Amino acid sequence: MGVTVSAREFRSIINSFVDELGRDESVASVGLWGGWVRYGAVRSRGVDVLVVDWSGRDYESRELREHGGLVMDVDRVPLSWVGEVVSPEVDHKVHGAMIMHDPG
Repeated sequence: MGVTVSAREFRSIINSFVDELGRDESVASVGLWGGWVRYGAVRSRGVDVLVVDWSGRDYESRELREHGGLVMDVDRVPLSWVGEVVSPEVDHKVHGAMIMHDPG
């Protein structure tokens, strides 16, 4: 069962998590995707977070992290994948994400 939070609390938790991720020098950008962007989210499921990474990796990785009582489903992809067709699933995430952090 998920944690019940207000919209204001949710925004605060997400902003805090995005700020934490953004302090990592390998992070090129952070976005939300999936149900939280389409307003179809189920609170008992994780928050879908996409991290675009410029560390030179050439693979996708996923991890579940807890932050502020919410489960964050963090998917990392390399920056080089943003401009090319990799797979329908990756393209859906990259092009459907709502950007929350992009330092430049």
